[in-house]
Amino acid sequence: MGLHSAYTPQSTAAIDANPLHITNPSSAPPNSLCRFKYFFYDPLTAEQRQNMTLHGSHHHAVPRPSHVETHEWNDALARNPDPSNYAPVCIIGSEALAKRASEQQQRAKMYASHVAKLRSTLEEMKSGSARMSEDANRYAAREHDALRKRLLDVMRKVEIVRCMNLPLQPAERDAGDRL
Repeated sequence: MGLHSAYTPQSTAAIDANPLHITNPSSAPPNSLCRFKYFFYDPLTAEQRQNMTLHGSHHHAVPRPSHVETHEWNDALARNPDPSNYAPVCIIGSEALAKRASEQQQRAKMYASHVAKLRSTLEEMKSGSARMSEDANRYAAREHDALRKRLLDVMRKVEIVRCMNLPLQPAERDAGDRL
C-alpha cells in the first residue's frame, strides 16, 4: 500500500540497480511529490449539527483543518452536495486513502450483517404470521361449517313448525300411504 509514499530517490550505486528503492514507510517521511489531496464528504456528527444550529451556517459546522489552504477549503464547502447533512473531509496521501477505504469496507460489512439480520427477522415474522394466518383460516372454516349446519337445522325446524297444522296435499298423502 505504501509504494508511493515510500519512494525515496537516492544518488548511490544502488539506484542504478534499483531505481525504485522502497524503504519502510514508517522510517522514511513520505515524498511530497507523491502525495495528493482529495475531499470526501462524510455525514455530519451530532456535535457538528449542534454547531451548525448554534452558528446558523454550515461553514462553521466543521472548522478548516490547518493543513488545508483557505481557498481549497472554501472550494470544498462550495462543492458540498448537501451542506445540511455532509461535511468535507480532506484525505492526503495514499495511506489515508487506504485507511478510508478499509474503514468503508468495514462499515459496508457491518451494514451487510445488519441487512442479513433484518432479512432473517422479516422471514421469521412472515413465516410466523403465515402460520398464524393458516391457523386462523382453519378456525374460521370450522366455525363457518358449524354455523352453516346450525342455520340449516334452525331453518328445517322453522319449516316443520310452519307446516305443522297445514292439511296434507294429495301427493303427500299418496307418498305416506306407499310407505
